[in-house]
Amino acid sequence: MIMKLKKMLIVLLLACVSNVSFGQEAAPEGEGVKFLDGYTVTYAQALADAKKESKLLFIDCYTTWCGPCKMMIRDVFSLKMVGDYFAPRFVSIKFDMEKGEGLELRKKFDVKAYPTFLIIDPQKNTELTRIVGGDKADKFVETIETNLKAGGLSAYDEKYAAGERSEEFVLAYIKMLSAAYKSEKCGEVADAYLAGKESQLLTNQALYDMFMQHVTSADSPSFMYVVDHKTEFSQKYDEKKLNRKLQMVWESFPQKYLVKKDDGTLVFDQAGMDQYVLKMKKYDVQNIDRICLSTDMYVAQQQEKWPTYLELCKQYVDQNGKSHFLIYNYALRIERGCKDEAVRRNTAEWLKTSKVRLEEELQKDPAMDEAKKKGLTGYLTSYEGLIAKLDK
Repeated sequence: MIMKLKKMLIVLLLACVSNVSFGQEAAPEGEGVKFLDGYTVTYAQALADAKKESKLLFIDCYTTWCGPCKMMIRDVFSLKMVGDYFAPRFVSIKFDMEKGEGLELRKKFDVKAYPTFLIIDPQKNTELTRIVGGDKADKFVETIETNLKAGGLSAYDEKYAAGERSEEFVLAYIKMLSAAYKSEKCGEVADAYLAGKESQLLTNQALYDMFMQHVTSADSPSFMYVVDHKTEFSQKYDEKKLNRKLQMVWESFPQKYLVKKDDGTLVFDQAGMDQYVLKMKKYDVQNIDRICLSTDMYVAQQQEKWPTYLELCKQYVDQNGKSHFLIYNYALRIERGCKDEAVRRNTAEWLKTSKVRLEEELQKDPAMDEAKKKGLTGYLTSYEGLIAKLDK
């Protein structure tokens, strides 16, 4: 039975992926998972159907550009055995997170990565659990089975809030939070679990692995302990991996200073950031100026200050080697999130200039390594497609 469920679930995860003219292709009639279409059926209607049929509501949160989403639809949800597994258990619906009601649901359920699969209890209209990303069949099925058998992530949230702290429970909770892409909460739980065990990180591989995988706060006692004893940890563990971990935390932590107020507005705690800069200087953190600039970019994007964001992107790219990877990805964020025509036109001009530079790179070195040439040619095609969208 377990193997059967595993196979079915694999299909399920991979199922999020095919594209209809607007998004995904449904499985052939009578075979795979029968998805309701979020373009024609509302969340409320799907919820009512699930409640009426005494089933759970399964939501495929996808975007049209998400490769893994398409893979899930094509290779998983299209399978008969997955359809047979889903039919008696779920009412299934798919929503494009960048169009229609999907925009509201993305905020409601705080969907940040794709594909995300939500399982909703229609009786309470609450999220039971979620799975983020595709995976191998056995691992994906195991995650679904574990989550639902335990009552879902929401049940674990409630138990943790009520004070459950047994080792077995906390480790399972961290694993579940990680699978759900709840990195902030996962980090908080890991921090709390490691509190008082900091000195054991040097001798306990499992605790050190937890630190490396889940701790994200530059304020946590475990992080500061490792920073203060970096020489000892570098001698015991892989120094390069440790340095990457510490630098990643230093770089990402300032995002916490962007706070959402009760009215929904986002306010940046500049005083907190100033203190953080002093802390980084105290510990001789590398690339502090770059961290500050990257934080400014993040704040501008989240506050949808697109003219500022574009100028900061240009500045960052100029200071960091004019990477085509960065240019394309920053421009892509503007194309997807910005409606300001002036900013879109300016972004298109920036891409056109970058495209000319890229063409010159290809012409200057006719003997260029084939792999590198292929990569640059790929960016050339991507630039052209994005410019066309921004120039509309």
